[in-house]
Amino acid sequence: MKPKVVIYKKLPQEVLSYIKEYCQVSYYENLDSWLDPEFLTDLREAHGLMGSDMSINKELLDKAPQLKIVCNVSVGYNNFDMEELTSRGIMATNTPDVLTDTTADTIFGLLLSTARRICEMDRFVKLGSIWRFYIITEAGMKVRKNFMAQRKLN
Repeated sequence: MKPKVVIYKKLPQEVLSYIKEYCQVSYYENLDSWLDPEFLTDLREAHGLMGSDMSINKELLDKAPQLKIVCNVSVGYNNFDMEELTSRGIMATNTPDVLTDTTADTIFGLLLSTARRICEMDRFVKLGSIWRFYIITEAGMKVRKNFMAQRKLN
């Protein structure tokens, strides 16, 4: 018999299909409250619980006597009562590096945008302002090698 997993967060179809190959799945794409009667019925028989943003505490765990693992589909685990999970022998997981590259890319984009005044120039163009010759300082600072790190900002 396949283990029963309750999923309470929208997942990509390919991920959901993969989990369904190995588990009996109860899927709640838009769960408003963990007090939903159908959810509680499924939770009572669940071996695994997967989602994010739900407080996994003593009150919820009391309603899930067969639970073996809880999986946070997010970076943190501050919604887990780790002491309670540990005392019950329930494994807790998360996805700690899922946003590392995305965060780095966003920061790099913000640095480039700020250094080259991209947002200001975008507004300038959208307002239909008359183009004129821009000197280097109006186009922002150079972004190459260590130029930004060497420049002293007051």
